[in-house]
Amino acid sequence: MVIEDSIIATQKNNDAAIGPVGDIEDFVHMHVLRAALNGTWGTTIAFGGHDNPATVVTTTQSTLPEACVPKNCHVVAFIFNANTKEVLQAAEVKLQ
Repeated sequence: MVIEDSIIATQKNNDAAIGPVGDIEDFVHMHVLRAALNGTWGTTIAFGGHDNPATVVTTTQSTLPEACVPKNCHVVAFIFNANTKEVLQAAEVKLQ
């Protein structure tokens, strides 16, 4: 997944406890999902009932959506169990 930080845009606020109710004009949005590089459920790298490999190396190429600012983007990768949906490992790296 590609996520982007520091997107300044309007945000609605319905909770007076955190600020004026209504639109917050210059809200800083963080961790906004911008792209799923290999689809919603990713790519299968190991199947149940088989020996799992010690190492898996895979590559993906993509073009950032035009609205993205590369210096504010990160790639998040994760491994999950397709049966239980449990995330087993995750990592995040800055794009630039």
